Amino acid sequence: MDRVRRLYIKEFLLLFTGITACLAVLFSVFSVVEKADELIRASVSPKGFVLFGLLQIPEILSYLLPFSGMLCTIFVISLASRRNEITAIKSSGVNLRTFFVPFLLIGIGLSVVNFLVTEYVTPRALEEANRLTARGSSRFVHSERNLWIRGSDGSVIRIGLYVPDRKESKDISVFYFDRDRPLLRIEARDGHWKREGKDSELLSLYLRDVTVYDLRNLSPPRTEKERIIRGVISPGVLKREEKIIEEMSVRELIRFEKRLRRAGFRNRKLLVDIYSRITFPVTNLFMIMFALSISIRSRKGRGVLAAAAGLLVSLAYMGFYILSLSLGYAEILPPLLAAAMVPLLALFLGTYFFIRIPL
Repeated sequence: MDRVRRLYIKEFLLLFTGITACLAVLFSVFSVVEKADELIRASVSPKGFVLFGLLQIPEILSYLLPFSGMLCTIFVISLASRRNEITAIKSSGVNLRTFFVPFLLIGIGLSVVNFLVTEYVTPRALEEANRLTARGSSRFVHSERNLWIRGSDGSVIRIGLYVPDRKESKDISVFYFDRDRPLLRIEARDGHWKREGKDSELLSLYLRDVTVYDLRNLSPPRTEKERIIRGVISPGVLKREEKIIEEMSVRELIRFEKRLRRAGFRNRKLLVDIYSRITFPVTNLFMIMFALSISIRSRKGRGVLAAAAGLLVSLAYMGFYILSLSLGYAEILPPLLAAAMVPLLALFLGTYFFIRIPL
């Protein structure tokens, strides 16, 4: 039976690799087509288009792995059932749950791979992809710890912490230069953004608790209660800050959330995102356990029905998962419950289905 089990695992891995690779490339092409306008505006070369597509693959894999694993499991086990191999295995006295334990190990392995890809590969790939689309803008520069903006008056603004939901900033520095020589430096504890006019694309930055350093004359610093910097940046560029969340790993998100709390903000959406990064990978194990259950229970020649059932369960799973996250974003559910409820409930159901596999 070990030889038969190794054959099933080999078939699964070959099919899984082929289907996952093909679907990942296909969806990456869709991503390139969707972002074609931005890439053209950024004057990206043909090689850049290819690179952008490749950089989308890690994020696509994080969502594709569970469903590829489920479909491949259904295909392999349903095909074995059609050839009466499952009946022969049961007739030989082999415990089916024990026989298919290696598939559970594969599910655990896929969960670990999913988390590692999301934690270490996807953020860096998205960062590089976002840099490609941002090349056309000279008014925004992104670093790992700060947000740098070039104002319309030639100033350079460093923002230590930006909260998009409130359009507020903390730890702000403004620099003015005469060619390469610094003229003025302004330090502010915090500030907020306001639109200059009803139809204007520019914002004004209202700084509070300001300290001004005259670097030309080296005079003593002076303090001001408030200072306004007008014509700073367009809302379209500020939206780039929201993408920075996607470029962070879980560890970086946790540090960023702690900085927000120290600054007096509590971002529930960010907490939901952190917990969802941790809990979603267990979907891989649930999908394989569910696929084993319906494939073994399906009658001979009903692999298509098993695949249809798997597809419906996948759609239902993602629907409930997105709904749960939305309830967390809306502060109806606690962040941890919103992110973990559907994956952990699905894992419990998958375990129940697997235990109920007939011996």
